[in-house]
Amino acid sequence: VVAGVVTAWWPLVLAGGLLVGVVVIAHVVTLIVQSRGALPARFAPLVQYYVASGVALAIGVDIGIVMSGAQLAPDWHDRLYPAHLAFNLLGWVGLTVVGTVILLWPTVLHTRVSDAVDSTARRALMLMVFGLVIVGVGSLVDVRVIFSLGVFVYLVGVGFVAAEGVMQARRSAQWTFAS
Repeated sequence: VVAGVVTAWWPLVLAGGLLVGVVVIAHVVTLIVQSRGALPARFAPLVQYYVASGVALAIGVDIGIVMSGAQLAPDWHDRLYPAHLAFNLLGWVGLTVVGTVILLWPTVLHTRVSDAVDSTARRALMLMVFGLVIVGVGSLVDVRVIFSLGVFVYLVGVGFVAAEGVMQARRSAQWTFAS
């Protein structure tokens, strides 16, 4: 993908983007299939974060392929670019990091993953995904207020995770170098 963008050779961007898309969709499908057959586990919500982040990456890659290959009017390129960044950074990277942090932070603190952590993880995921969808819609319709609302909703989800992490740290009896 990078080589195709740098050389402005769209077939290479398309091939690389399709390869990334196929791999990430295979990963998402594998996670879903394996999680359906597994017993409920401590890290089950983390799988949901990884599935959502994989879907966001697939969307971000598709937007990037379209931006790279299609002869878009400048206003459409300007509409798609923020969505491309949002789905790749807030979606793929952000969801992965936040999901990992909320469920591994208790491990770092040597505490149990409580029902509150599980509930917060699920609520935050819903808000972050909903915010990401709003960002995408705001980009497509080119309404910055909608885009900003989506970022706000996403950040509210991150805020729930941050607040839960602080509460866990305050309840933790052990502080180690890792924490």
